[in-house]
Parts: sequence; C-alpha cells; structure tokens
Amino acid sequence: MNSHGILKGIINKNTLNIVREKCLNFLNNNPKINNYTNEISKYVENIEELINPKILKKIEYLIDDSNPKLCAIELHIQKAGCNPIPPHQDNFYHCVPHNKGIKILIPLKELNMHNGGLFYSDSNVDFEILKHSPTKIENFSSFIEDKIFKDLDLNYTNYTLSEGDAAYHFLNSIHFSKGNKTANDSLFLVFRYQSRNVEINELLLLQYQKCYKEHLEMMRN
Repeated sequence: MNSHGILKGIINKNTLNIVREKCLNFLNNNPKINNYTNEISKYVENIEELINPKILKKIEYLIDDSNPKLCAIELHIQKAGCNPIPPHQDNFYHCVPHNKGIKILIPLKELNMHNGGLFYSDSNVDFEILKHSPTKIENFSSFIEDKIFKDLDLNYTNYTLSEGDAAYHFLNSIHFSKGNKTANDSLFLVFRYQSRNVEINELLLLQYQKCYKEHLEMMRN
C-alpha cells in the first residue's frame, strides 16, 4: 500500500469556513505563534466536525481499526517567504507500528507546492525509519540529512489541495516542503489517528529522546 493519498472534495465547506475564521481569529489574538500549535482544539470547539463519517470510515479502513483514537490536532502556519520543512518521518518520534497510525491534512486555504504544500515519498507504508538528526528549527526537532536523503531512490508527490480536499499519509512516509514562496500565509490542520493499545517501539523512542535533547540544547545556544 502506498504511504499517502488524496481525498478530493470530502470536507464540508461550511464547516471549513467556520473553522478557518476561528483559527484566523486565534492567530490574530496570539501573534507570538510562529509556525505551529498543538492546542488549537482548545479554542475552536467544533474543529473535530471536519472529520466527517466518510473520512472516519477511510481512516478505519487504512489502519484496520474500527475504533481509532484521535491523538492530536495541530495547526500549521506556513508564513509568506518561510523556509522549507526539511525531510523527515513522523514515526521517528511517534514510534508506533508502521500501519497503525495516520495523519489527515486539511488545508484552510488552497495548498500547493509553491505555498508550503507537502511532498510525500512514493513508498510503501512499511518503508524503514531512517537516521534523523536534530535541527535548530522552532517546533521541529529532527530531520533526515542531505547525505542520506539525496541517496534515496524515491519519487515524490505533491498534491494541489483546494478548499474541501484532504490528504493523508502513514507515519513512515518521508515528507517535506519547499517553503512558502508566495506573498500570503498558508494554513493547514493535521489530525493524527492511531489504533488503540498500540505498542511503542522503545528502542526508537530512546533514539528520538536523545535527538530531542540535542535539539533543545541547540535551540538554547
């Protein structure tokens, strides 16, 4: 199974408009937020309504679980002229079985390769977790260095997502952006689901914790 996909026109646009306005109000009232917050659900009470029965059914099918757990909702801000998101794999830090966790990306405005849209590796769901190194990027702890990334024999897909579309990727998928090269900020939400009672890979978790500690030290210096 490929590690990513697109869900065209699956989001209710009326709900999307309401959520977008509340997210914009939140950002206007919290100007110190730079590129990310994982607390948006505290301020946008109906945000979970974006995950309608069609999407939930797709999630259940993809991770083979009839009762998946919603673990997190994140708001990502790709500000005009921002730097690229470096290549990485989410499962380097989530550390769950490769087929038991998934993320749903919902753009609040059109999202494409020019304004911060993600590129996903055309790889299987069980693609190996590669070595990651610490970054000096706020709210972004780890990445795959060029010397590893450039040697990968992979193709990458970027989806042009209109309002009402969504994309998904499994946690082992390598993904990155090329930055926002436009004059306008872009916004997208990410919902993370996983199967309940999954076992955490303790060895991988230790590797991430070491990397995260180094990331924090770099940020302080």
